[in-house]
Amino acid sequence: MEIMAFREEWMEELRALCNRALRWDTFSEWTMWRCTIGDPNFDPNYALVAVEGGKPVGLMLGARRTKAPPERVERDRGIGWIKLFCVDPEHPDKVLIEDEMLRELEEKFRADGVKVLKATNFASWHFFSGIDVRYEDQIDFLLSRGFRKEAEHVDYELDLLEFTVPNHVKRLEEDRTQEGYIFRKPGKNEREGMVNWVCKLFSPGWGYETDEGFRFNKPKIWLVEKDGEIVGFSVYGALEPHWFGPIGVLEAHRKKGLGTVLLFKTLFSMREEGQRLAVIPWTGHLFFYSQIPGIRGIRHFWTIAKELK
Repeated sequence: MEIMAFREEWMEELRALCNRALRWDTFSEWTMWRCTIGDPNFDPNYALVAVEGGKPVGLMLGARRTKAPPERVERDRGIGWIKLFCVDPEHPDKVLIEDEMLRELEEKFRADGVKVLKATNFASWHFFSGIDVRYEDQIDFLLSRGFRKEAEHVDYELDLLEFTVPNHVKRLEEDRTQEGYIFRKPGKNEREGMVNWVCKLFSPGWGYETDEGFRFNKPKIWLVEKDGEIVGFSVYGALEPHWFGPIGVLEAHRKKGLGTVLLFKTLFSMREEGQRLAVIPWTGHLFFYSQIPGIRGIRHFWTIAKELK
């Protein structure tokens, strides 16, 4: 067995490996591309592949924020991430392969000045926002090697066949409209202004995802305005076709139900466009999202971190 740097020619084999090894997730061609060579920060030297008999049997996909979003490069200079790791579930030396990949990745990160290693929340180019607690073997592996639990959050999984817009949400929209709020979808020509607005008032990461929402012929974005100024927004399908978010409302306009209206209008758009299943990822806003009809499951994730000495 040999640990080698990622090669694009292995992409399909690695995708198949991930789909075999990580039973609670699925990996499409788009997802694998987006989180590897489609990531502007991608460095194949951090993407370690365990190869045996010429075939990939393990993957540990490391990352550093070196290019995007540019506003976060300096802030995150001392942080490294493991986006994903897995080994063929039938391999008799599974833990030994994980150990070897982790040892080599940590050596590379230390050499490049990384002080903290996190799994698996590399925002905007992530497969998932943490480690699903059902992957007990992965959590136990990392905890036994010096990692610690840093945070926890959930994903909501929705069946949009059961989705409806409740009457109280329709009344909220009517009331806010009478007060002068306007809910609408932006045009392609509004891309730059809206992305800059989100970056400035929310975060560069959300700005990137908003920008991705504009790459479609019809932007996958809703916004709410008051007196000609944007006061809230929501995005869908920007990173993955079935993902909802981000969503945000300026503080001065909160507690009016604007976020709820945006939430339901966005999910309704997903249903209109033929999306059967939807995921609201990476959230701690449990009560806000629990109002949605059609919730079929909640996934619980841990963010895990380690100081590299």
